[in-house]
Formats: sequence, C-alpha cells, structure tokens
Amino acid sequence: MIGGTILILPLLGLTTGYLMSALTCIIIGLVCYYTAYLVIVHLGKGTVRDWILEHFDHDEKYLVGFNIIMVINGIPGYLIYFKLVCLQIESLLGVDSIWIPVGVSAVFFILIVLMRIFHFGEESLAFGLLTIMSYLVFLIWVQITAPSGPNVVP
Repeated sequence: MIGGTILILPLLGLTTGYLMSALTCIIIGLVCYYTAYLVIVHLGKGTVRDWILEHFDHDEKYLVGFNIIMVINGIPGYLIYFKLVCLQIESLLGVDSIWIPVGVSAVFFILIVLMRIFHFGEESLAFGLLTIMSYLVFLIWVQITAPSGPNVVP
C-alpha cells in the first residue's frame, strides 16, 4: 500500500496540490503504522484476524471495518499499480507487447509466494513507514525551498 502510494504521490501532487498529497500520506501512514503496531504487539500469536479481534475485545465490527478498508484500498490500487508497472516496462523496452503483463503477473506471483514463505511482509511494513516519513520531509523541503513567483509545471 505504501510503496505504490509513493509512486503516484508526485502525480497526485501535480493534479491536486501538496495539501492533498500530505493528507494522503498522513492517512495512509497512520493506517500502516497501526497495522505495523498490531503486527509487532501480536507477533507469533496467530493471524491478523486474531490480532484485530484480541486487540478490540473480540468485537467483530472492527474486523469488518478493517476488511472493508483493505478491500476498498486494495483492489483498485493493485490494478492501478499493475498497469503502472506494465507501462514503465513498456516504455523502458520501447515495445508494446501482450507478454509484458503476463511476465509481470508471473514475477508478482513468485514474489508473493516468496514473501509468504519467508515472512517478509512484516519487515516491508517498516520500510513503508520510513518511505512515508521521508516523503513528508520531502514535501516540507519542497515548500521551503520553492522559488518565489508563479510556480507553473511545464
């Protein structure tokens, strides 16, 4: 969630402004921070479902809310990021081929299997939080060092 968001934040900033980019960063950062917090607190005690239920006194509405947020963020985001990766590869290779999405799908499938086997997902949450904080520092730096006068994107 975080890594893909970082990829599209510059485009979001150009179209909607830095305020919307900063708000998006903060909201996604908070959700990811809380998820990482649950992972760390409950590591080795079952699944994410068990962690959420245990943390919120076995109240199912929090689990349903978490799942709804993940689906709303996940499915459209994954499709957009997949298309973005395919477009980047097409532009790097200079060809438009039907095999690029097939190859990207195969690589993603292999990466997902490896992440499940080696339990790399927990560590990737920490890297994602660092990228969100770095991007917020970048936004502050951009505002401080921006030249005066009309700022127009070519």
